[in-house]
Amino acid sequence: MAGGRQRVKFLIDSCVSPQVTFALRAAGHDVDSVADWEKDPGDEEILASANRDGRILITLDLGFGDLVFRDGAAHSGLLRLAAMDPDAQVSVCLRAVAEAAGDLAAGGVVVGNRKRIRSRRD
Repeated sequence: MAGGRQRVKFLIDSCVSPQVTFALRAAGHDVDSVADWEKDPGDEEILASANRDGRILITLDLGFGDLVFRDGAAHSGLLRLAAMDPDAQVSVCLRAVAEAAGDLAAGGVVVGNRKRIRSRRD
């Protein structure tokens, strides 16, 4: 990628705006989207699929935090965006990927909203 940035693998949950998928692909990342799958298999399988493929899951769904923190589900990184309009999802997502790249690559959990990006590594 230009500028020495690393190409990252993402899985975009179906609740996230397609604009996020387009923006990450335009930035040169490897992006899969649940919206392109034949059917949504549910949160557990989405998280397991992302983990099997070494993809960071991007979602608006709070349930993934329960799977990770309460249930100890394996994952390869999780970026949870706050509920917001599609344009804001794109800008917050791109900012979170830039600011928390190390935490995401290490399998951390990052939460982004319009005001700030928080990250946690386990």
